[in-house]
Amino acid sequence: MESLFVPGIMVMLFAFLLTSCNSEEVYEKITGKWDCVSWTSEAHADNQCFGRDVYFVFNDDRTYKSKLGAEIDSGTFNISGRNLTVNPINKLDINVEILRLTQDSLSFLMNAGGIEEKMLFEKVTN
Repeated sequence: MESLFVPGIMVMLFAFLLTSCNSEEVYEKITGKWDCVSWTSEAHADNQCFGRDVYFVFNDDRTYKSKLGAEIDSGTFNISGRNLTVNPINKLDINVEILRLTQDSLSFLMNAGGIEEKMLFEKVTN
């Protein structure tokens, strides 16, 4: 019985370490400033980023700041699997599904009042 217990613990430990590393890699990738290049929805086929100042800044301490036109928010954020949750100060949490996250590209899908909206961001490099 003991011989099966030790390998089982090793497998669970390895799986935990693997998911922890992946989670940290996701946080490393998302850290930085992201400018909106495309924001479309079922209700608005036109790019809602056009002519507006729309961005997110994700910090390595898991705080964020966002600007969507005239609306500025800040707070904390968390990533679990493909879900990004932002917790703005004095507002309700917002959950979005991360569709793609690379070193220079971020896209996510959100639901605003039953209407799906897709946003695409490019990472700002200095």
